[in-house]
Amino acid sequence: MWGCNRRDAQGSSIETLLEDDGLVLLNSGDPTHLAARSGALTAVDLSIASPSIAPRLSSSTAEHLSFSDHVPIIVSIPSQTENHETPRKWILEKADWTRFALRLRKPTFNGDVEHDAAAFTCAIQRAAEESIPRSSGRVRTGSVPWWNPEIEAAVKAKKTAYNRFKNLSTPERLLEFKKARAKARRLMLAAKRDSWKNVVSSLTGKTSPVELWRKIGAIKGAGYYGPVSEILEGDHSLINREDIAEALGRHFECTSSSQNYDGVFRQNKTNRESAPLKFTSEGELSYNLPFTMTELRESLKSAKPSAAGHDDVRYELVKHLPDEWFRILLELYNNVWSSGTFPPSLKRP
Repeated sequence: MWGCNRRDAQGSSIETLLEDDGLVLLNSGDPTHLAARSGALTAVDLSIASPSIAPRLSSSTAEHLSFSDHVPIIVSIPSQTENHETPRKWILEKADWTRFALRLRKPTFNGDVEHDAAAFTCAIQRAAEESIPRSSGRVRTGSVPWWNPEIEAAVKAKKTAYNRFKNLSTPERLLEFKKARAKARRLMLAAKRDSWKNVVSSLTGKTSPVELWRKIGAIKGAGYYGPVSEILEGDHSLINREDIAEALGRHFECTSSSQNYDGVFRQNKTNRESAPLKFTSEGELSYNLPFTMTELRESLKSAKPSAAGHDDVRYELVKHLPDEWFRILLELYNNVWSSGTFPPSLKRP
């Protein structure tokens, strides 16, 4: 039923379980285990799914053994969208900041904060496009810093020895495979150990959390896994991107809903929110005064690297603006503050 060449009581019990509970066996019949002593290839690992999800699953075994006697089994949901691409990010390490400053063209303001914000943003975007390269956007698998040509050759020799053994299962070829696998495992463990020591020795009290997790991610070979291709909402499977986005929105709306609070809190919240707010004052209070250049520069200085919004204008771009552009930015912020009008385009995440 799943690739074994004999029948026993345990196998019959599993067959009965599958039939009684209406479960689906995903095994293709390929062997999943290599006996360490005899070298026999058998199917002892089973992949089982419920009838509701089984039709959407794809199951297969890897072509080669890793460093276990069990062949890796790959169970996945085929993506509905092919050729995933990552956002094309600015490669700030290769930025030509001198060229960036020279390519800036002073925007024309007309007093409308939405127009002025769009003009300012567009000017920065154009200058960045001409002076800062972007990533390709192609999805790349994760790489690890400890991988080297010697390990690559050892892994290749292990795979070759395994293929030779599958073609002709003899004790000699089984021994050849075990030696090749042991050598590859030994080299990989030594390389991982040295890589981890190098990472630990490079950490200091000044190492930022961002840099720390970047190093850990590099060791793990963390890559990009593409966008969410399917989610389950109740009993319904959603694969359309718009439907997935709406479902996530409904979930977070429910999570942050006021209905999660007790009645006393909700009543107090309603009373407080119904009271009119007074936005005028007779005195010149400090927090009502226009922003100063010192406040603007201090805010940017303390701003940490973070993901850009839809306009892709990162803090690093703003920090490299010439002094004249800081005065233009300050004028824009004070216009927003004094008019009480926040540009809708800046509200987009």
